Amino acid sequence: MTLWVGTTASGADATNNSTATSSNGVAAIENTLARARAIAEKMETNGFRTNATGHLLVSFAMLSGFKCDTYMEIEPPHRYPVVKLRDPIPQYVRPLHERKVAVNGFMLPLRTTAKGCTDFLLVRDQASCCFGATPKMNHWIHVTAPDPGLRVVTGRPITVLGTLRVGPFVENGSISSIYEMAGDKLELPDYR
Repeated sequence: MTLWVGTTASGADATNNSTATSSNGVAAIENTLARARAIAEKMETNGFRTNATGHLLVSFAMLSGFKCDTYMEIEPPHRYPVVKLRDPIPQYVRPLHERKVAVNGFMLPLRTTAKGCTDFLLVRDQASCCFGATPKMNHWIHVTAPDPGLRVVTGRPITVLGTLRVGPFVENGSISSIYEMAGDKLELPDYR
């Protein structure tokens, strides 16, 4: 197979070196394809590492790494104050919308059944749960899971896998969260 035909700088016929050119050309094409695959994979994951199941490994350091202040305002037609977001959600977070992710945090159950938890907040740290200052809106993810729900685990770190949505999400005219997740699975990190 000859990839190119012509003369060399010395004027010799280049087709005599077709075997060497062919193997060098194939190696160059394979190298280019490997680089293209690596770039495509990095673009698809936006530079995030993935776990064995292909979920993007996302941390609260990234999700909460921006200013996210809220304020209250009385806005017609409401006769009560509604929560508004003072700062926009940054562009580096937006590509996570509708992506399969794995996030570590702590469970704060909101709705449980006899078999599990169907509605909970995944919070950045335990101080966000009950004992510390009021968390910022980017310090939690509102997670919902189909019946029978996910296992209830409190007081220790968990990893939740599911599809993340980036908002803001409004309920009764007020922003209720900026992150929501359809939780598929709960894992306990191994710290051995």
